Amino acid sequence: ACMDAVTRVILPRRDVRVRVQANGRNVLNLPATREELERLSLLMGEETARNLLPLSGVRAAAALSGFASRTVFTRADTKQIFFYVNGRFVRDPLLQHAVMTAYRRLIEARRYPACVLHLDLPPGDVDVNVHPAKLEVRFRRPGEIYALVVESLAAALAGSLPVSAAVAAPPAGPAFYVPRMNEALRRYTVSSGTSR
Repeated sequence: ACMDAVTRVILPRRDVRVRVQANGRNVLNLPATREELERLSLLMGEETARNLLPLSGVRAAAALSGFASRTVFTRADTKQIFFYVNGRFVRDPLLQHAVMTAYRRLIEARRYPACVLHLDLPPGDVDVNVHPAKLEVRFRRPGEIYALVVESLAAALAGSLPVSAAVAAPPAGPAFYVPRMNEALRRYTVSSGTSR
């Protein structure tokens, strides 16, 4: 649990050298790196890093960047899905849902991608005071954030699909993701409403 917490904090901070010791032995000795992909390789493993695709997108005042795994590389759990909002690690069901929507029908059921997504938006567009540990956030315009994540991921994945999969893949346009987005937004509104 301690190493998971350390990993979440240092993953985006490639300019920082980190050493973790436990019981007198080095558990982690991580140098500062120039490239984010190099940092990801050291923390997530070389095989994961080899299968990551860069992505970026902009919608209104929100910008998304990061890396996501190719559809041929999946995990049995969500431990290698990292979200950062304005530099802070968060767990957000809306972002998680958007990621899984982008990978829908492209990976097997109960399999998960690896990804590190950095979302930057004006501080007034996100509420960081909805969780005591500041791990959850609420977006002022969640639909725009959802669309940004799905469309950016779909664009990155489109160029990496085998021809047979690309033909079978659903289009990444709003007609594909809006029904799933509306479902996610209904849950999002209920869980973050004033009656909570």
